[in-house]
Amino acid sequence: MKEFVLYFVNFLIIAGLWEELVFRGLLFASLEERFGGGVALVGNSAIHWLFHFAVGLNVSQFIAALTLSSYRLTFRRIEPLIFIHAL
Repeated sequence: MKEFVLYFVNFLIIAGLWEELVFRGLLFASLEERFGGGVALVGNSAIHWLFHFAVGLNVSQFIAALTLSSYRLTFRRIEPLIFIHAL
């Protein structure tokens, strides 16, 4: 049970929190400020997709990154994305 709790906390909560803060928080905001929303949407998604290279690249990961980044662009919030990422 202890291993499950550590796995849950580390991979689902901390990893999701870190990724959303870095990618859809800092990186997205920086790209959007410098290049605009469209470039931020595609650029952030592509970088996030490449970050997961060790897992193996596939189109569904890129589509998921685009979907989450679209939410960020539309609603200007990342809190729900942190929760979704943990799922």
